[in-house]
Amino acid sequence: MLPVHPFETNKADQTLNAGVWYRVLMQVLLVEVDRLTTSLQHIKLRKLTKKSLTYEEYVWKALDKLN
Repeated sequence: MLPVHPFETNKADQTLNAGVWYRVLMQVLLVEVDRLTTSLQHIKLRKLTKKSLTYEEYVWKALDKLN
């Protein structure tokens, strides 16, 4: 689930895509807080939406896709 983006992609404009940040944050929360022990490499969310979301909206859409 952890996205991999080349450093140069984000270095050019010094910003990180919100969707990428949300995905990383969600993974940390699943592993550290909920003690998720399954292999996260096998979890695929794909693209959730093109429009901007709040983190809460992102999490709800991601959880719907994971179930």
